[in-house]
Amino acid sequence: MQEMVAMLRRRSRSKGKKMGQEYARERFAIAMSSLVSLGDIRKRLEGAYMSFHPVQAST
Repeated sequence: MQEMVAMLRRRSRSKGKKMGQEYARERFAIAMSSLVSLGDIRKRLEGAYMSFHPVQAST
């Protein structure tokens, strides 16, 4: 799961802000995957929440 999130974040950075339904579907799928995975519910909720926030490259 974390590998998929990292890959999508890298892709988002390289292409700039991707808008539209495709972007929303990707983010929603990541959030749902985060929620249904195994582990601590707090970490799953945090992962789902963070999947909807834009990723900013650190400088």
